[in-house]
Amino acid sequence: GIRMDDDGEEGAFSPEEVKGVINKVLNNCLSQQQFVHSKVAQWVYLIVENCLKELAVMNDDPGKNGEKPKMKYIVNCTLQQKTGAGLQSACVCYWDKATDGYTSVKWESDQMQALCTVFGVVV
Repeated sequence: GIRMDDDGEEGAFSPEEVKGVINKVLNNCLSQQQFVHSKVAQWVYLIVENCLKELAVMNDDPGKNGEKPKMKYIVNCTLQQKTGAGLQSACVCYWDKATDGYTSVKWESDQMQALCTVFGVVV
């Protein structure tokens, strides 16, 4: 889709780093899982919590963070059984494009699909 924020500007929010975190968490949580409706709430909770933990570590690591300012993060995850139904999401943000941003990862298996979005805003 169209990504207004992923235009390569060197801001405080790093979409590629954040996508790496999201993919790692989604793979760890959902790979090899069969879709079980009763587990969805737990999986979604684990995904957002683990993304936030990884982002907090990245935020506090001077080696990785360098001179970048501290960020506040918002993590959202939608998970559904893969039945052929579409999954579409949109958002709009009013913020400082030079420092703030967001990125999304769509993850799929033969059983389910997830859409995880992370917003990062300079403190």
